[in-house]
Amino acid sequence: MRNTPAGTWTAQVARPRETTLSTLRFTAGGRALLVSGGVGGGTWHSTGPGTFTYRIAEPLFDSEGAYRGWVDIEQNAEQNGDSFTSAGSSRVHDAGDTLLYEARVGAVARRSG
Repeated sequence: MRNTPAGTWTAQVARPRETTLSTLRFTAGGRALLVSGGVGGGTWHSTGPGTFTYRIAEPLFDSEGAYRGWVDIEQNAEQNGDSFTSAGSSRVHDAGDTLLYEARVGAVARRSG
């Protein structure tokens, strides 16, 4: 059992209208990466024993590859060995950086690497 989130995680991400599968990668140096189920980057840091926060910016593109905006993902997590649960919000912005909406989002993750 490792006491750090550093590594690769498979997460079920629950949004208001759907639940999807994502892969997250946390580095020992504090980087947070969304590597499947979307792509994005940000940071994570410990907030105490067994707890951490992560924040990721995910760009949004249309079907033709044009930039349409971004999602600001912010989560507070509780880790228990090789699993964690997190809760927080995702704020969706358009290409002009105007906030379109905010949604409560949660995740349940298992270490996969």
